[in-house]
Amino acid sequence: MTDILSRLIKEVEVSGRRKLALRLAEVEGAPHALMVELANDEIEIAAPVLKRSKVLKDIDLIEVVRNKTLEHQLAIALRETISAPVTEALVKTGNSEVVETVLKNQGAAFSRDTLAVVVEQSRDRRNYQELVLKRSELGPELAKRMYWWVSAALRTAILERYEIDTDSLDEAMEDAVGETLEEDDARA
Repeated sequence: MTDILSRLIKEVEVSGRRKLALRLAEVEGAPHALMVELANDEIEIAAPVLKRSKVLKDIDLIEVVRNKTLEHQLAIALRETISAPVTEALVKTGNSEVVETVLKNQGAAFSRDTLAVVVEQSRDRRNYQELVLKRSELGPELAKRMYWWVSAALRTAILERYEIDTDSLDEAMEDAVGETLEEDDARA
């Protein structure tokens, strides 16, 4: 049956494939191979499947992230739940719109390593900073790292949320400034 549907789907017009995708997107018993085919189709067809199908496996979603368009990546970033490996693939695209979308998605799971990558990217991409600080996975260590390059308002939020000792931050700042001055003196 799946083979027949797969062959037929290639002959059906876009509007027919879109209707099929819309109907099957939430069907838990939909044929896996057919759903993968729809997920890799044009975005008008793929979007509902990528956003809602529970039939698709992580490996299917990661392949779409790696091989399809920005719109396909954004559709995956909008899924109700996203596993850590899929989130990692989305972050690895390097596309700020995709990363921001997945950061806003509270159903997306971030591994510590993936979140550390985004924390480092937030140094240059200010639009990530507040989104990263809202993530429940962000621990005090990564928040403390961000402290040095975020705005005063976000520094206050970090201090309140993580109860970081300001004396240790001041000492670290003094050490960093001292090391920089010593390096500058050595070069002169």
